[in-house]
Amino acid sequence: MSKYDEFIVALSEGAKGLAKDIFKGFEDQATEDARAFARKTETDLKRWTQQLALKQIDREEFGDFVKAKQAVIEMQALTQAGIAAIKLEKYRKGLIDLVVNNACKIFN
Repeated sequence: MSKYDEFIVALSEGAKGLAKDIFKGFEDQATEDARAFARKTETDLKRWTQQLALKQIDREEFGDFVKAKQAVIEMQALTQAGIAAIKLEKYRKGLIDLVVNNACKIFN
């Protein structure tokens, strides 16, 4: 398994745990939304995680790049499940933290 694949697995597992804490019962939808975000930003995430691994960027720069992609996190599955906007925003911010923390753990 490549480091990037390890990163995606960790992101999916983290998204499920985050959803369990925030939504109680919508873990599958949250994981689906996290994977959709990873697919939509795959090219960027691969480039940034490689730069992180090569120490070309630091944690803060990586975090800024990921936060800039926040609008891409659509939360379609969770929205369709009727989750309140405030909980969606809490999840969205938590997902960004997961991306940054997991990337720094795996690629540093």
